[in-house]
Amino acid sequence: MSEQKKRLYGLELTDSQCLEVSELMSELKEAGLLMDTENMGMFMTQCFYRGFMEYKKDVTTYDV
Repeated sequence: MSEQKKRLYGLELTDSQCLEVSELMSELKEAGLLMDTENMGMFMTQCFYRGFMEYKKDVTTYDV
């Protein structure tokens, strides 16, 4: 069995980028597309795998 190793990579966001991410998270939570317990770190990990633009499409599709 292989052992998974986690590595930490720093991500620097400007204040406006943090605000944009936070607002998008709020909209996705209101639409029921993110859990209420999801924090910014968890969300940014998902963004890495899925892509930030896909979340914006969801907000538009579900018209929050």
